[in-house]
Amino acid sequence: MNSKGFIEHLRKKLSVIPDISDYSREYLTRLMNELPYRVKIFESVFSELLKHSTDSIDKLSVVDYGGGTGLMSSYAKWIGVGNVIYLDIFEQSSIDAQKIAEQLELKSDRYIVGDIKKLDFTPNALLSTDVIEHIYSLSEFFDECQQLNPNLIQIHVTGANPYNPVIRKRLMAIQLRNENEYHPPIKGAKPMDDYRAYKEIRRIWLKENFEKLLSNYEIERLAYLTRGKNFVDMKKITDEYLITKVEPKPIAHPTNTCDPNTGNWSEHLVSENEMNRYCNKSGFICLYGSIGFNNQQQNTFKNFLWTILNIIGKMMGKKAKYLLPLLTITIIKK
Repeated sequence: MNSKGFIEHLRKKLSVIPDISDYSREYLTRLMNELPYRVKIFESVFSELLKHSTDSIDKLSVVDYGGGTGLMSSYAKWIGVGNVIYLDIFEQSSIDAQKIAEQLELKSDRYIVGDIKKLDFTPNALLSTDVIEHIYSLSEFFDECQQLNPNLIQIHVTGANPYNPVIRKRLMAIQLRNENEYHPPIKGAKPMDDYRAYKEIRRIWLKENFEKLLSNYEIERLAYLTRGKNFVDMKKITDEYLITKVEPKPIAHPTNTCDPNTGNWSEHLVSENEMNRYCNKSGFICLYGSIGFNNQQQNTFKNFLWTILNIIGKMMGKKAKYLLPLLTITIIKK
């Protein structure tokens, strides 16, 4: 796949970053700082795709789902994918991705702003990195994928690994913070993000919409019990509660939470069994794999340690997910 050549190409063409938003500039800078590792992830994604596809690479029609800066789309063009579609719900990301791709001379065939419903053709594959952990309703998402193409191959890479105990503990701490505390924006944050505590957002929404129908105690209880719900589902739950006076069941996971404005999950921790239940319902099965640590950093000791752990991870087979940081989730027809 000539990944080394792609890395050299990016470093040469992006020695000066184009005029893009602060959000994309910050994100692209982080990617460039660990470029060999990121390209290794892209290579893993396309190697997995070719393993399950009967089409040659030049015949593939691929969607880069939640494409962000568009580097994976550019990588797809670099290795000769026939039709590459960039898709992201954030319009500014799409604008920035096109500027980056123009500078790289590796533009996608189409740039679409929106979600999967915006696709007006039948792709062979849908690929993502750091996206699936933010999708509000996985059940609806896989239903939409099935309607798009029952034979669709999906490859998702996620760092929301519920099996690695160190990562799980770190992400659960982030979830608790987002749920209960104001979390100030980092440099280059998206303007659409809400940084108030998610529980407080839910409480305020309930008060604004149901103050005459609910007591202060009921508002506090429902704000607590609707963790992991967006405003649409909160309205359904509250309307039902007003009729039955039966409190809704909270989600089973102790810390999973989402921004109720958008439904954007805060690093959604989902088990393999749970993921398979969502997939099976839509006629798919999911296969889990792992990607190792970044052992191409400037810190020699860390590189040595990560290399050793990566070797051990390979020896662990399917249990590597308990040691290695990233999960690959391959979703194919049953």
